[in-house]
Amino acid sequence: MFTIFNATNPRVVGKQHWLNGSTLESETTPFIVQADFTVVTVSTMYEFADLLRGLVPGRDVLQYQVPGAHVNGATQIASKPQNHHQISRTGNNFDWPDGRGVMMFDIDEPIERDELVGLFFTLAPQLVVANVVTCPSSSSFVHVTGTAGPVRGQRGQRLYVGVEDAKDIPRAGKVMFKRLWLAGRGTVQITKSGSQLAKTLIDASVWNDVSLDFAAGAFCGDGVWQDRKVEVIAGMMGQDFIDTRTVFPDLTPEEEARFNHLVREAKDATRDEAERVRGVQGQ
Repeated sequence: MFTIFNATNPRVVGKQHWLNGSTLESETTPFIVQADFTVVTVSTMYEFADLLRGLVPGRDVLQYQVPGAHVNGATQIASKPQNHHQISRTGNNFDWPDGRGVMMFDIDEPIERDELVGLFFTLAPQLVVANVVTCPSSSSFVHVTGTAGPVRGQRGQRLYVGVEDAKDIPRAGKVMFKRLWLAGRGTVQITKSGSQLAKTLIDASVWNDVSLDFAAGAFCGDGVWQDRKVEVIAGMMGQDFIDTRTVFPDLTPEEEARFNHLVREAKDATRDEAERVRGVQGQ
């Protein structure tokens, strides 16, 4: 179970690509002011893949939390609700569903699909039983008419897993985040304010709040198009919904200690640069 928003304001949401003369331009509208919404249930990940293929770029957006029972009767989200049919898109009104849902992994790095899936199967071996859906991000595989091949190739990517208990998604996501660090895929990013953020190739923030998934791809202007292939990787058991507590078990105390040590080491190694950035900001 998850939510589909059909945005009505702004007119186009998510990533946009267009030609300015012969130059490819892009911009992102990462928010929705107003949208109609529906709650959708799929019975298989093949059905979910078909749904992704049918989304309308610039209009359709997914969210993996659903409206709570207390907002029964609402059909729209709005930044400033005006009537009982409208609600704000906040954690007070939307939550992880009871029972089945979809877990989305937002991959920020330009990693190839087969390498990505192989890495996930290595770190979570029991995931091989599941039917997994992959799709390049809306920044990937952008073509311009008259140009051979994409002018922008693989950028980010999405990996989707059906789960039996959607309320366990935040915990399972944190486990995968930590296992990627243990596998040597962690780094510390210094923000413009000089903060040190533990990062890896998946964006862990998508499980902390009511995050949007602009899964429809980019809205493309004349002469620009995208070639994003939604693919289902068939699991060994053809399982559409997994037990996240089995597939993504908690780290052992020893693994937790090693993860914390790795993060401390990485932050120690970047402390001087973080202090330099904070000093510049304070001037």
